[in-house]
Amino acid sequence: MTGVRVVEVDVADDEVDLASGLLWSAGVTAVAEHPAPAGGVRLRAALPDGGVSAVEGAIEGRWAVRVVDVADDGLDAWRAHAQVVTVGPRLVVRPPWVPLGPVVPGAVVVEVDPGAAFGHGAHPTTRLCLAAVEAMLAARPGVTVLDVGCGSGVLAVAAAALGAERVVAVDVDPVAIDVTRENAARNDVEAVVDARLVDAEDADDPLGAAPGRADLVVANIGAGALRALAPHLRSRVGADGRLVLSGLLDPPDAEVVAAHAPLVEVRRATEDGWVALTLAAP
Repeated sequence: MTGVRVVEVDVADDEVDLASGLLWSAGVTAVAEHPAPAGGVRLRAALPDGGVSAVEGAIEGRWAVRVVDVADDGLDAWRAHAQVVTVGPRLVVRPPWVPLGPVVPGAVVVEVDPGAAFGHGAHPTTRLCLAAVEAMLAARPGVTVLDVGCGSGVLAVAAAALGAERVVAVDVDPVAIDVTRENAARNDVEAVVDARLVDAEDADDPLGAAPGRADLVVANIGAGALRALAPHLRSRVGADGRLVLSGLLDPPDAEVVAAHAPLVEVRRATEDGWVALTLAAP
């Protein structure tokens, strides 16, 4: 039996949806609900190594966070409930263990196994970002893409499958980089997707491993990280490019948009209490 590092957060009954959503946006790989000893609900979330700081950033002091080591039996139970996700007119994301079923003619089917990383297309923020990627590639085939906080690589792999010329995917978690590379190979786009480990402690440029500018920069990483990385995200958006921000509750924190000035909001998409913002130069 192997051990898995998890975080535990105790919340009130009416805070479960909010807390679970914030945990997912932080990059957790599963969320389980248990009765809390003092009342309410104890949320237990499996994390890759190094993921605790991301959770604390997303929760922003709302609740106390505990880190414990538990046996990993049952932590993959969510796989039994995973489903095929249809994002837009063409894009379909399928966990490899789930039967595909009927799809529209010309569909682009991407297989993603999140392993121990975040993102297989089911969370609203992931779907919103996937829709933005699909729309951009439909309007401007062959663009370059930077995926910040790539997790499982679902956004990067989808962008490549939809026709991006080059995709750079970065994350602070080595597990995420490995999983992204595996999913790129699974979908035969490893020649397009360049997954790189970045150093979150590099104050000068935490995205330093990501070369140059991109036509589309996508960051599904939560409000705290979006504010902190704003200057670096802005600097990676190419001329006439777009910056997609998510991991945000609706309505979004006004400080997040303000931090990315002079870029301005040109599109807003919402789903189940979450929002994705598309920014561009005025």
